[in-house]
Order: sequence, then C-alpha cells, then structure tokens
Amino acid sequence: MNVSSPFLHTGLIVAAALLSGCRNTTAPTSLVLAISDLSVPATVVRGAIIPIDATVQYGACDRITGLDIARTSNEILVTAKGERPNDPNVACPAILLEKKVHGEARAPSNTATVIVVASRPAGAEPVTRTVQVQ
Repeated sequence: MNVSSPFLHTGLIVAAALLSGCRNTTAPTSLVLAISDLSVPATVVRGAIIPIDATVQYGACDRITGLDIARTSNEILVTAKGERPNDPNVACPAILLEKKVHGEARAPSNTATVIVVASRPAGAEPVTRTVQVQ
C-alpha cells in the first residue's frame, strides 16, 4: 500500500526550506522613531503617575519596541524606539503609519510644572507639553 500524499510532499518541502536557511537571521537595526503628537493631563498631583500617550510614526517594515522615558528635575524626555529589518532582500513600501503608544512617568515633587518633551530624529523640532504639578 502506497501512503504518499500531496500534503506529506508539501510538508517535506517546507521543512527542507526552513532547515536550509530560507529565513532572515540578520539582526534588525535599532532606530529612533518620530513622535508627532503627545497627550498628557494638564494637571497632576505631586508624585502622581503621569499617563503619556505618544503618536508614533513608523515605516511599513518598522516595528515599535516601546517608549524610553527619562525624567530630569523639571522635564520628562520621551523617545520612541523601534527596529527595522536589516535584510537587503526585503522591499519595504514607502508609507508612513501612526500608532498611539502608552507610557507613564512619576510627577516630580519639587516643581510646579514639568515639561514633557518628545524627541524627534533628524533635528526636527520636538513636541512639548506642559503639565502643572499641584
């Protein structure tokens, strides 16, 4: 009795292709993504958590990895991080996408205002918002 089937044959071809290296093993390139808008509350209580919603712009092949948030005495610096495939065989469409990404930071306890600053690559003007701390 012959147990051959087209599904078995296709499965063997797919398995052989995967084992032979038909996948991208090159590490992606890390990058800073543009933040086009920030949403923060106008007022918070000292020491409270400030919710930060950033509108992040990214390319069709980019992947958002998150927000880096650093605080100084009177500023909160927000940077959107991402990755891009490092494969010359991948053609990425030249489209710009946007996605809201959430982060948070603790409000300072020693200042009346804090400036939330979103970094932008290529020297563009940063997006800033002011939060009153009560």
